[in-house]
Amino acid sequence: MEIKTLQHDDFFENITALKDLLISSYETNFNISRELCSVTVDSKIQELGQYVKLEKATLFGAFNEGVMVGFVWCYVHDYFGENRLHVNQIVIGKKYRGQGIAKELLNHTEKYATELNIKTIDLFVTEGNITAVKMYEDLGYVTERRYLKKSI
Repeated sequence: MEIKTLQHDDFFENITALKDLLISSYETNFNISRELCSVTVDSKIQELGQYVKLEKATLFGAFNEGVMVGFVWCYVHDYFGENRLHVNQIVIGKKYRGQGIAKELLNHTEKYATELNIKTIDLFVTEGNITAVKMYEDLGYVTERRYLKKSI
């Protein structure tokens, strides 16, 4: 498994894999139709491409024999005067889950944060994604806030 930083050209070379991974993630985590996922992901991909081009986002890809099987999308943000690295998305292809790839990507992300002299990484996780919640807790992540909803 190779983890590499995706530059703007790499982004376009792997755009199909990025879209497929995001669609799969959205279907799983947001319980929405594949059609709606596709529309949402098309918009996100355009946005992400611009962020990468302007260096406002960083993408680390996990590659197995040259094929992207997962990625993490992160960016620096200000949290009440503290620079934090926010993990916007971390996605692993279904076939590759449970093999430690997400942990490798997060370890790579932590090293990147350290290079930037950032002391805190934050992220959102879907409450029902018990596997991801457990992995984050095992890696030392703690709940800071909760995002609640009420259907009426």
